[in-house]
Amino acid sequence: MGKISGLTTTLTATGTTTGPVLAGLLFELGGYWCAWTGAAAFLLLDIIMRLIMIEKRVKPHQGNEDENEDGEQDPLLQNQPPRLEEDGEGSGSEVRGWRFHVRLFRVPRFSAGVFCAFVYAVLVGCFESTLAVHVRAVFGWGALHVGVLLALIQGPGMLLAAPVGWMKDRIGSRAPTAVALFGLLPFVVLLGVPGSGLFPGMGVQGWEKSLYVGCMASIGCLLSLLNGVGSMQATGKFGNEVVD
Repeated sequence: MGKISGLTTTLTATGTTTGPVLAGLLFELGGYWCAWTGAAAFLLLDIIMRLIMIEKRVKPHQGNEDENEDGEQDPLLQNQPPRLEEDGEGSGSEVRGWRFHVRLFRVPRFSAGVFCAFVYAVLVGCFESTLAVHVRAVFGWGALHVGVLLALIQGPGMLLAAPVGWMKDRIGSRAPTAVALFGLLPFVVLLGVPGSGLFPGMGVQGWEKSLYVGCMASIGCLLSLLNGVGSMQATGKFGNEVVD
């Protein structure tokens, strides 16, 4: 499960890493319309690729024929739908609707995995929504610099996704997730030092820019440990408690 999650994360991070850099470069060279035209061209290419995608056709009555064959071979046995989970009282009713989600979140490790995935999404969303405004106000950087900083956040996930997935398959996701969350704290604090006014009268120094870039790269490396933690808890070997 970890290797599959690592592969999908690598493919996704490839696009999210090169996208901001390419958009910033096009914006610096040709302005807004050049960047917008590039995005529209990629969207058109995506639509064309989806239209020419070859999918395996499935006969609509294939499932019914299989059920009829099973019924002919076992005439004395009734075909019963698989049960999701049996409670402590021995009830065999299938759980559906909102009760299914309630039962999912009653599993502590599943709830913890979903919460970690939520924290990961909040961190990435906050960086992407405020980064451009902050670096323009503090350092005077433009779109290209913002694209490079976004690549520093997403890039390590592309390079470390496969090793991290292999590690999670071996030792589990608890230790990597804990290391990532606790390790993010000092770098997030240091990220607020440049432009904070802690050194009045000195202005923005060169070391503050280096500190900011280094913190962004370190945060990107630690965020790679959080990739896929929610899905692994839900569908991997750690989520077996949901259906046992």
